[in-house]
Amino acid sequence: MVGIMTHPGETLKDRGIIQQELAKTVGMAEQHISRVVQGKASISWSFALKLEHALAIPSSFWVNLQRNYDQESAEYEDRNSREKD
Repeated sequence: MVGIMTHPGETLKDRGIIQQELAKTVGMAEQHISRVVQGKASISWSFALKLEHALAIPSSFWVNLQRNYDQESAEYEDRNSREKD
């Protein structure tokens, strides 16, 4: 059964993070931060480590959010493709 799919970028958005400030703090392009917040890009281990330093939230938290989202997305797609067959 698939849970409620929540992209990890939603967690950044919910924290009220100012994307421009976060981009400067972690040394990444604001466009990349925006893509993550919009759910269009994933949180990599590298980005998770930067978030850990910037927000004092363990990198494992961010990576686990991404892994869970990826797994739930794959299960959803699999279920839908089997239902179409």
